[in-house]
Amino acid sequence: SGLNLAVAQQIVDYRRIHGDFSTLEQLKNVPRFGHRTFDQAAGFLRLLHGDQPLDQSTIHPKYYSVVESIAQQQGCTVNDLMTNQNIIQRIEPKDFVNDHMSFTTIQDIIEELKHPSKDPRPPFRPVQFRRDITDITDLQIGLEFEGIITHITHFGAFVDIGIPQRGLIHISDLSSEFVDDPYKIVKPGQIVQVAVIQIDLEQKRINLSLKLNQVTHHPHPQQAIATKPVVDINAEVISARTKPSHTHSAKSQRKGSTRHHPSQQSFKQPDQAKDRPKIGTLGALLLQAGMKDQSTE
Repeated sequence: SGLNLAVAQQIVDYRRIHGDFSTLEQLKNVPRFGHRTFDQAAGFLRLLHGDQPLDQSTIHPKYYSVVESIAQQQGCTVNDLMTNQNIIQRIEPKDFVNDHMSFTTIQDIIEELKHPSKDPRPPFRPVQFRRDITDITDLQIGLEFEGIITHITHFGAFVDIGIPQRGLIHISDLSSEFVDDPYKIVKPGQIVQVAVIQIDLEQKRINLSLKLNQVTHHPHPQQAIATKPVVDINAEVISARTKPSHTHSAKSQRKGSTRHHPSQQSFKQPDQAKDRPKIGTLGALLLQAGMKDQSTE
């Protein structure tokens, strides 16, 4: 806050000429680093091993006087406050509340004194891409590996898996439960363990799933029958996805459905009794007298 590329370069140039800073207040001597910029940026800057111990904390310099008042009340130095937890436990925030200082602000200052040099950023762990996968042709159906969520849409999430092509986790493959919002399951920058469920070399598309234990048993509905070239090292998986579902056929029979697959239809021989003329008709009498050939009718 308050800084840009030009001002940051001025800080570096000033330090190169005049040496290391000893206090944050010296930043005001940097060209283009005025009081307003200092007020905006000082709370986000830290100076280690300087003359002022509070410069290594995130407490803004305008609140240094409050910390000094706390130290005076406790009969210690500012450095003691930052290193002795027993002293901090004795501080009563209400003792320092006034018209210019709220109870919440005092609490924040005390909390910072407990961990003055703590990095506010969460622990960072880089994603472990597989070194044996450098191209889409290296992928196989069912292969599992780490990826990182790059961006999220209403229909799913895209994943960087260490190759030029991003993989897509369809919203239905984010969880075994119904998902109405992908943001409830994943976040941008999140490291996830995924499995490959479909590869389209022609379109350079990769479909992934978070349901690792259901990859080969519950394919995506749109992937049950391949309509485009699909590369699959495991031939059994392909045939399992292209064959008609026996479970669906069984359900159709239970419901009394009359729809059948052509390969499942049974063709019956024509019933000759149905082709015979009814008894008592002229055709039946001619047939009985041998004057009519049934085969020519």
